[in-house]
This record gives sequence, structure tokens and C-alpha cells, in this order.
Amino acid sequence: ATEFGIDSPSCFYTDCFIDGVEYEVVECNPIDSIYYVNVWFDYDNVDSLIVSIYGSGYDWGEFDAWEQPIQLGPFYGSEGVPEQIIQNVNDPSCATEFGIDSPSCFYTDCFIGDIQITDISCNDSLFTIDIAFEFDNIGPNGVQIQGGGYNWGNFDPNNQPIELGPFWSEDQIYELVIYDVANPDCANYLVFDGPCENTGGCEFIESLWVEDGPYCDSNSIYCSVAVGVNMTNQGANMLVDVHLDGNSYYEMDPYTLSDEYLEFIHLGSDFSTVVICASGTDCCDTMTMEMPSMVEDFVWPGDANSDNIANNLDVLYVGLANGFDGPERDEMDIEWFAHAASDWNTVFPISSEVNIKHADANGDGQINAGDLGAVNENYGLTHGPVDFQ
Repeated sequence: ATEFGIDSPSCFYTDCFIDGVEYEVVECNPIDSIYYVNVWFDYDNVDSLIVSIYGSGYDWGEFDAWEQPIQLGPFYGSEGVPEQIIQNVNDPSCATEFGIDSPSCFYTDCFIGDIQITDISCNDSLFTIDIAFEFDNIGPNGVQIQGGGYNWGNFDPNNQPIELGPFWSEDQIYELVIYDVANPDCANYLVFDGPCENTGGCEFIESLWVEDGPYCDSNSIYCSVAVGVNMTNQGANMLVDVHLDGNSYYEMDPYTLSDEYLEFIHLGSDFSTVVICASGTDCCDTMTMEMPSMVEDFVWPGDANSDNIANNLDVLYVGLANGFDGPERDEMDIEWFAHAASDWNTVFPISSEVNIKHADANGDGQINAGDLGAVNENYGLTHGPVDFQ
């Protein structure tokens, strides 16, 4: 018997090449900043003609090199130059890479300006206003208006004037911000003094005060406060309604109110507004109370970049974080309130102070297309001051 060795040859094509990549941007959507690209490339000796395409955290899948162009996406506007790799499935050494210049898919010629108050209606301690403004190239979701402590909602700018209110008559300055829901960078604002004569507050209410608090739990989400009210002689036999940042308590006894601790959610602002009304009337008075600082970085589902609003920019951030995973939240839902969530070990490279956990909108510990549903569900909602500059 004898032994002999066989030098194992390489059975891959050694002259395989992939090169000459060209692409075009298609379906650039200014509403959600999503775009797709069609890709062409030259190739030779690609084993089985199957290539794999991946890059920037995405695995686009396997494709037949014969069937070109190959469409990739969705990408997200303002991503920079996402690098992509085209690779022979059976010979990973046969590959090429290319970058895609990310287009701007946002409205760039949107305009909102010349905001004016066209009518004022005063009613004792309340007033409403009608406003009108000039606009151009507003997205299909209209505009959102907020200010004076309230989010007044979304409006069609074609239906003007727009009535807002009621505001509470006080000696103070009010500010309204109007912005395009599809492009919040397109915004303008109006500052005005309380236009109605201050009647001295509600004729049934003499004074308001904070009796105790506000106190927030260790996570600084859920808070409680005891408030007091003195009634005038006219209101001596009346009950009161108390409104705290969206929480309402009806028909409270004003004489025992200061012994009650009312619960509400910390919205992240330095101050919170308390509105107390004589039950069954529009006779109300207001006061502000200083809030403790929030001590934890909470997740608001849909606000992926933690700028206090759910909008098209958050689609970009979900895209940037696609494929990352981390710890699950205790509350795995997309309801619009502050969710306590452990930090992940990654921050966004384009915003180093924002932890990537904010893109996990549904709290399942994985960032993927499923988190975009929260952006759509909560689109336009805010949870604190928003910088529209």
C-alpha cells in the first residue's frame, strides 16, 4: 500500500468581479422622509448569479444579478452616505461597496407667516380668539397649534380663521406656535398680551394656593399635590372642578380640598398649571406651581430622538437604530406617556446625548419597522417644550 496527498483546489471562480455600481433615488417621500434606490452593477463569473446586499445595519437580502435594477429600501432622509456592500453569495471575497448620497426628503419651501388675531371674544374670566395666517406648501396633515399651556390640535390651514380657546383672562403674555405637522421645522409664532380686561378672577373663587407638594415618586413620572381654594360668599355653597395637566377631578368639596392629594403625570416642564372652576360654570381661576426636576430619562413611544414631539424626524432615528436590541421595558405598549426604561449601551451617533432606547417605541427590546407604528399613532403629540427653530 502507499499513501499520497491531493492539493485541494479552489473551486470558486477566481476571476469573479462585481463593479461599476450606479443607482438612482426613487420614491422620495417628504411626509415621512423615506426613500428607495434602484441599483445597477456590472459583474462576471458570479457563482450561481446570486448576490447578497447589506449595509448600514440592514440586510436587504439575496438577489438574482440578472434581474436589474434591484430596489433597496426604505432608507431614511438625512442619513448621510449609507455604505452598502454587494457580495457573491458563494464567494464572499468577490464583493464591492458603494455609498448612497442621502437626499433631503423634507419640504424645503414650506412657509408660515403673518399670523394675526382677527377677532376676540371676552366672557367674564374667559376669552377666545380667531387667528389667520399666510402659508404655502403645507403637508397633507395640516398644521398643529400649541401655546398658552395647551395643545390646541391639528387644523386645515385652508379653513381660516381658526378659533382657539378658551384662554383664562390673566395679566400675562401668551405665545402661540404654528407648525407644519409634516415638517415641524416650518413654523412661526405669535406673542400677544391677554386681550381682555382682567376681572379679578372668578366671582365665585377668591384665591388659590398649593397646600402641599407637588411630590413625585422616585421615577418622577407620577406626582401628587394638595391644593386649596377659598370661595367667595357667592360661591359658598358650590363644589369645584380641578384640572391638572390633563387630569380632571370633578365636584370636589372646596372646604376639604386641601386635605386631598390629587394625582397627575409629570410632563417634563419646569412649571405646571392648575385650573379650578366652580362646578357647572365657566367661572375659573388658575395658578402655576413649580415642578421638581425629572431624574430619569423616560421613553415616550414615537419620540425616538427625545425632542419632546413625535414627528417625521423620529422615522429617521428608528431607521438609524434598526437592528439594535437591548433590555425590554416593563410596559410594552405605545401609549403616549412617560415609560421608565433602562439605558441601552448605545447612543445615536448624530445626537450623542440621546440613548438609543428611545427608538424602541413598543418596548420589546428590539428596534425594527414595528416601532414606526408608534410614530404614526402618536404623530404630532408633545410632552414638553419643543424647539421649532
